[in-house]
Amino acid sequence: MKNLKKTLITLLLSILLISSAEAGIDECEKAYNDNNFSIAHRECNDKNLQSNGRALFIIASMWEKGQGSIKNAELACRVFLKAGRLDYCEAYAKISQCYSDGLIVEGSTLTREDNAQNWERKAKNCDDTT
Repeated sequence: MKNLKKTLITLLLSILLISSAEAGIDECEKAYNDNNFSIAHRECNDKNLQSNGRALFIIASMWEKGQGSIKNAELACRVFLKAGRLDYCEAYAKISQCYSDGLIVEGSTLTREDNAQNWERKAKNCDDTT
């Protein structure tokens, strides 16, 4: 009986957390689409969305374009990379460009070129499946 109670509590908490994250991404996207960038920054940066590739992509896009914040290409690239590492397809081409432009600095020039090509291939594969 004790295990059943723990299981039910865990299940309910999980459902609440997932519902909260889903509601959060909806608010994030709505604010962004409505050009309410200061609200979008707040909504998309919610702690429940830190593992949501779409939310991270929106944040990176705002940094890239200076929407609701100062323009910061390096920060945008770091956030695009986080989104890509969460398998968010739209980020792949951006990451490739960041490596090509030298805005993501990991390893040597050859490593950056390889990384740019790898992310470009991922972007192409993503485009082919959508």
